[in-house]
Amino acid sequence: MALGFAQPWGFLALGFILLFILLYLIRPQPKKLAVPSLTFFLKRSHASKRESFFRHFFEDLLFLLQLFTLLLLVLSIVDPLLKRKEDLASQNIVFVLDISASSQVHEGDTTRFALSVSKIKSFASTDHNTLVLAKSNPLVALQNVNKAELLRFLDRLHPTDDESRLGEAILLAGELLQGKGRVIVLSDFITTRGMTAETARNVLYSKQIQVDFISTVLGKRNNIGIIQLLVDDTTTTTYVKNYGDTLVQATLSVDNATVPISLRPHNTEPVSFQTKSGITQLTLLPKDDFDVDNTAWISTPFQKEVPVLLISNQPSKYLLAALQSSRHFEVTKAKPPVIPEGDYAVYIFDHVDRTTLLPGTFADLAARVQKGASLVLNVQDDSYLFDYSPLPFQVHSPGAGGQVQILQTNRFTQDVDFGAVQHLFPLESKQNKTIPIAVVGNTSVVALTDYGNGKIVYYGFVEAGNEFLFSPSYPLFWTNLVAYLSHQPELQDINLKTGAVYSDSEQTLILDKTGVFDLGGQKIAVSLLNDKESSINPEEQQAGSVHTFSLETLQQDTEQSFTPWLLLIVLILVFLEFFYTKYRGEL
Repeated sequence: MALGFAQPWGFLALGFILLFILLYLIRPQPKKLAVPSLTFFLKRSHASKRESFFRHFFEDLLFLLQLFTLLLLVLSIVDPLLKRKEDLASQNIVFVLDISASSQVHEGDTTRFALSVSKIKSFASTDHNTLVLAKSNPLVALQNVNKAELLRFLDRLHPTDDESRLGEAILLAGELLQGKGRVIVLSDFITTRGMTAETARNVLYSKQIQVDFISTVLGKRNNIGIIQLLVDDTTTTTYVKNYGDTLVQATLSVDNATVPISLRPHNTEPVSFQTKSGITQLTLLPKDDFDVDNTAWISTPFQKEVPVLLISNQPSKYLLAALQSSRHFEVTKAKPPVIPEGDYAVYIFDHVDRTTLLPGTFADLAARVQKGASLVLNVQDDSYLFDYSPLPFQVHSPGAGGQVQILQTNRFTQDVDFGAVQHLFPLESKQNKTIPIAVVGNTSVVALTDYGNGKIVYYGFVEAGNEFLFSPSYPLFWTNLVAYLSHQPELQDINLKTGAVYSDSEQTLILDKTGVFDLGGQKIAVSLLNDKESSINPEEQQAGSVHTFSLETLQQDTEQSFTPWLLLIVLILVFLEFFYTKYRGEL
């Protein structure tokens, strides 16, 4: 501890004090005059020396007040400082706690997460503790809380199945410090996404912030894991990886069926099987040091077949084959004039003899669409002779075709090549809700219209001379179109990885736990499926072991200014001078 001055040049102001004292000493003395009427009082013989002393003292009190005021003002200009060493670690600590999936790795009879929590409890300061949780989106869990509150929170905290953005969490901790204290990071330092921990530490070092790394890895651990799932309507392929140095004979259980797998060191093996309806659980054995990636889930919403009604006098074998290629569609054929009653999700109007249609056929179809069904109108050679009322379409006489261009890439046009069309039937829409999906020039070949609670799709490809029939895209187009119109979700939207963000009209969630969840009326399957997070043996890094690391005293020079106190005393002296002057009767 030492005394210093921030502005030593301020001592030059002492010259004003010397000038003040000099002026006081050379002030004019009062001249004594003999006044007869006052002689009696001036010659009082019993005036004591003590009375004379106090009289001169009170006469000089104003001078003393002014002198001390000037001295204190000079000191405030000099700005005296008390310099001392302060232990920052005991005042303000920001802990960065890794709660990602890899924090659940077993380290003997404990886990990396438990080791981190125990270390934080031993390092917590009495008054100022801040806790940042490292996951896919770093989170400030506590800020400037005492030790008791921190311990209560840690006792309730559990690790997630999420990936980690450790570097971003460290930067967030540095911002919370505001330049004082230290950051302590407890992790296995497996960075799944974003900035590395080492880069983030260097950024804080440049800001003079101390960052301590404490590793929770005690030794090399064994792991095999499910790292990827490719799911479609018919086939699912999963990839299993061995992260160890020895050959592992494993088994993959798909519900009640098991598949043996031979996993060579650091090798990945694919396993394919038929996609099942509903929820499918995958389990990988034998057990190892990391449980999270040994289980995965698949959600396929086709728990019952989608009812499709094909209205046709001569059904197209190509169209029928495309619809029946999906085991999730129940296709019923209806031959006009009879159109059966029933709750069909999708109606397809194709190759119909218009002479067999009853007058109210399109009115009946329009009513069903308005209630929520969907209708696909396939163009045919005589489509321009049909009266589609009350549907919002009218087809005109055919003209020359051309190359088809996709304007709207969506679920049923993605990865589809329509090629060229020989004959083009111009479509007239009777409302503004019609969206052109694929066109030749300015004429729609595929169009989509909202109609009541349902949808109507215009499909303008005549079958004769249409090369699209023989394209691999043809069955894909019809499968995806019917799935879209029947409101079946895309499989990639309901089979997600941890860390994904789920959002609907009511909520936005970060999915940080594995399992099957009922969200928005859908069964959402969430699995880890993360090669980096499953790589539980990180490379060598500059971090102290959780068992050997000790918190060294981190001292920093601090300065405490006395100027505010000096100015407060000056203010008090000014008030005293004011009251004293008033007491003397000079105000």
